[in-house]
Amino acid sequence: MNFQQSPDQAMLRKSVAGTFARDGGAGITAALADLGVFGLLVGSENGGSALGLAEAVIVLQEAGRAGAGGSLAETLLMADPICRAMPHRIDEVVAGRAAVVAPNSGTLRRAGGRLRGTLNLAPPTQGDLVAAPIGGGTRVALLPVTHLEPTGRVR
Repeated sequence: MNFQQSPDQAMLRKSVAGTFARDGGAGITAALADLGVFGLLVGSENGGSALGLAEAVIVLQEAGRAGAGGSLAETLLMADPICRAMPHRIDEVVAGRAAVVAPNSGTLRRAGGRLRGTLNLAPPTQGDLVAAPIGGGTRVALLPVTHLEPTGRVR
């Protein structure tokens, strides 16, 4: 196996590192979208570059090196499934305007034709999608945060 980066991967690393160094604040999402980061794993038929996990890892390594928080990993990994399941959101996903959050804990179950359950989420921003596991298996529900009912926290 060859674990050396290709020239294209090295260029991606340099571009992403430079973007984090230059635009690490509030404008980072738009700057990453301009680089095409949110379409790395999205199929070319949906406007993405259809690259692979190696390129996504390069982006995430540079995000970690820059101390970037947020849901970049979840958003990158879920971008292609969102584009396939929700074609009307392709432009939003590739532009980085559809951040995906994963729950810290909890699961959903089907009951009476609806999804029910409890999810423990970090405070997401309005408009984000939640990738919530269904029944502890491999199925995932993609839900807009606005479809969730917040409940009070018991201390």
